[in-house]
Amino acid sequence: CLEHLQVQLVDERSKRARLERENNMLQEQVNMLMNMIQETEQMEDEGQEVGDQGQEEP
Repeated sequence: CLEHLQVQLVDERSKRARLERENNMLQEQVNMLMNMIQETEQMEDEGQEVGDQGQEEP
């Protein structure tokens, strides 16, 4: 019975470690996508500013 519990404990620990690795990987992907979104928004904002200035001149 004790051996069975020890095996279960090792199994649960390995599952937890795997899930934590997956979670970290997903978190990194989310951060990367958020950065891409922010960079795109900044580029769009800069593009609009240039466009606005161009419209004001004529």
